[in-house]
Amino acid sequence: MIRFGNPTMLWSLLSLAVPIAVHLLSHKEGKVIRVGSLRHLEASSTVQFSNIKLNELMLLALRCLLLATAALLLAQPTLTQGSTTENKWTVIDPSLHHDNRVARLTDSLLAQGYEIRWLAEDFPAQRDSNHTKPASNYWQLLQDLEASGPDNIVVIAANNFTSFKGERTRLPGHVKWIQVSPAEVDRKLSVTPLENGNYLLRSGTFTNQSTQLKDEYTSDLSPQQRPHLSGQAKPVKAVVVYDDARRHEQKILTAALLAISSDAFPMAVEAVAEKDYANISADWLFWLTATQPAQAPHTVLYDPTPGRPIIAQRDASCYAITKKLNEEVAIEQQLPMTLAGLMREDPLLDSTIAALDRRVMPDPMAWSTMNAAQAEHADKQHQTSLDDFVIALLIALLFAERIIANRKNL
Repeated sequence: MIRFGNPTMLWSLLSLAVPIAVHLLSHKEGKVIRVGSLRHLEASSTVQFSNIKLNELMLLALRCLLLATAALLLAQPTLTQGSTTENKWTVIDPSLHHDNRVARLTDSLLAQGYEIRWLAEDFPAQRDSNHTKPASNYWQLLQDLEASGPDNIVVIAANNFTSFKGERTRLPGHVKWIQVSPAEVDRKLSVTPLENGNYLLRSGTFTNQSTQLKDEYTSDLSPQQRPHLSGQAKPVKAVVVYDDARRHEQKILTAALLAISSDAFPMAVEAVAEKDYANISADWLFWLTATQPAQAPHTVLYDPTPGRPIIAQRDASCYAITKKLNEEVAIEQQLPMTLAGLMREDPLLDSTIAALDRRVMPDPMAWSTMNAAQAEHADKQHQTSLDDFVIALLIALLFAERIIANRKNL
């Protein structure tokens, strides 16, 4: 398909009127016939301009073609990849499958000849209902979409914050990205019975800007709350093993663990000297010695390493405290909050919260801001310039016009 980088220059085709007017008004000199006497000749009456007609049609055609080629060169023609018929896609984020706003927009685009597909791997057609999971990586899907080759693409996406992963990419010129923010949701998440007979109600408000969780305590449950009832919270047992050189660190760590213990997250904390430790059963084992730690479902070692977060993960069940513990570090690095985020794991609740997350990525943050030169280079990778061909044609026509004009003395 041929496109023009500067289509307004096609107005210069109006200059074709100039050679046509010149050829209409030009008159060839009449043939001279020598006669011996004018005695028997009479002047004939002729109508003025009756002999106006186009002269030198071949030369006129060359000159018109020369001007048309010059206008084409100014318009900067390029040959784009793709078929001669425009291929138009509307690609919809599966998370917006039941959104009425998207349905109305889709109907309008269908009327304009767009093909509806899902924003998922391989971009299945809309009739394929097996691909209704939310898009997992917008940036990767955009690169795959650009490689698929449609000429015109409209993407309707929720712009979920967690679905932007990897290296930020540029939005191509032939892709229009429309953000449809999900509706705000208030949801009851869980109800946990406590030892004192009360209940902990956890709910969440999910908007396109934030996720807010709220805990409430009650002594009675409504019928709407009972389906969310879960098992009673069991105390988490944490054992801190230390040696004589780590007594102070043990006190700071034990205080941080006790600070996060609550009715909703009961914790039993025990500090044991290494010499007295004898494979005590524990959910979390904090090993503040230089010896090999014992086995536990979760192990946290003491390994001060500059330039890392205060708690860094080593493998699936092993972590490391990377700072030398003292009062200042515990406050500055928010040690209790970090431990709470690490230890208060609830896979079912976490997956529910992740599924309800409505936070969106603003457009200025979603796409890379290339400078003009980089953007032009990226667009030209999908285009072939016709300037060289047009210039060669222009030179050939100019030579041909000059040769014919010189032969005819025009």
